[in-house]
Amino acid sequence: MAKFAVLFTLALILGVSAGCELIVGESGETGITIDLGAAVDESAESARAIIGAPGNIISYTVTVSGPGMTTMQKTVSATTRYINMYIPAGEDRVIRLDANLNPAAMALLNREHLLSYADENIVDLLPGRFVLLRFQMHEGEMKLVFSEVSGGNSGLYRIPNLHPTSLADPDQWDSTGVVAADLDYDGDGRIFAAIGGASIYQLEDINNTIFPPLNHNMYTGATIVTVDSAQNRFYTYGNISATAVVYAIRYYVYDGAGAGTTGNIALPAGMVNNSPLMAAMEYEKGVFYIAGNAGLLQVFRYVPGVSTISNTSPNLRNPRDLIVKGKYLYVANFHTTAPNQTATIEVFDKDTLAFIGSFGTRTTTPYDDQPGHFYGPWHFIAPTNRKFYLIDDGDNISGSYNNNGKNRIVAFDSVFDWSNWEVFRKGDIPGNEIYPDNSGGTPFAFWYYC
Repeated sequence: MAKFAVLFTLALILGVSAGCELIVGESGETGITIDLGAAVDESAESARAIIGAPGNIISYTVTVSGPGMTTMQKTVSATTRYINMYIPAGEDRVIRLDANLNPAAMALLNREHLLSYADENIVDLLPGRFVLLRFQMHEGEMKLVFSEVSGGNSGLYRIPNLHPTSLADPDQWDSTGVVAADLDYDGDGRIFAAIGGASIYQLEDINNTIFPPLNHNMYTGATIVTVDSAQNRFYTYGNISATAVVYAIRYYVYDGAGAGTTGNIALPAGMVNNSPLMAAMEYEKGVFYIAGNAGLLQVFRYVPGVSTISNTSPNLRNPRDLIVKGKYLYVANFHTTAPNQTATIEVFDKDTLAFIGSFGTRTTTPYDDQPGHFYGPWHFIAPTNRKFYLIDDGDNISGSYNNNGKNRIVAFDSVFDWSNWEVFRKGDIPGNEIYPDNSGGTPFAFWYYC
């Protein structure tokens, strides 16, 4: 997930009025004031942003969530200077700010898939406490983009509506024909597509400019991509040697000084080095989060040259993908072979990798829309959206695609209560989940490498 690409910088002051006294609402609440008029950060990173000034912002949305509270959301116009809210006091309050963008303007900038720039902070809101936060805006809400292969078409596929509707959405194929095993985005919203082999593709938009392939010169692998916007790098994984089996993380500088430079980062201590057994990797704020094999299935929190933490939770049966949201690391865990059949989301503390719990229930019932019921949790998409969006595919064939499984996308706010659970089927047509189907439906045909 791309982080740190600064579009503009905003200051947030919690629990302080103009006279530096706590704003207190009802019992147990803390007031917050968000100043939307803070000065623009003129750093080089800010200058690199595709919008030189926030002229394409049409509104702001603040979302607050945390343990023991109902998620709160407030949207104000682009001309608003201050946002005031009363929030239940407590620990681990996630405060997210989205600058919502003008869709027509973003289409002209070849960012039609990008709906907002955003950032979030995690804070403890305790009575009498003063907290100053700074938002570093990067890619936020976006349309759902993933690889699809069906009906004679193949490439990236976009669902523009973030909520299922009663009518078929105007879903859209790309014009590039790129079929990717993994996607990530930089802070400007550009798409990076891992296609396997020796290159990563960089795209402005799914139906617009595609840059020449970025050749990172690995010999096998490159089915994983994660972006570090602060250093203009993407990271991938594979065999870096033409004459031996030497797996490593490879970076590629895609922009700015040193563009085209590549380098290698050793795998975390204990991770198997002689076969492609990294299932997923995400870079966030100097940390690599990895799901892989070190003799046992493990998750890693890896800061190269500094620290490695791992967890061999017995609940990990076959990790497929991972994502960091708030203070947690979430792992899509799907295994089809008895007696270890499972379809869950495994949750870990992102700082300590302490195991929090397994969430979700495996189902084989067609058209099972019960919250938290999965056919096969496989791959997270739109990773910086407020909600989770997850490919749920019950019978995927590794290294290919299929039309025989239970294929859909599910969305939810939280694994702890499955709030706001939604199900997407191709074209929003109810019969488009299982093929062949008596209704003649045509489901998604998701594409993967393993």
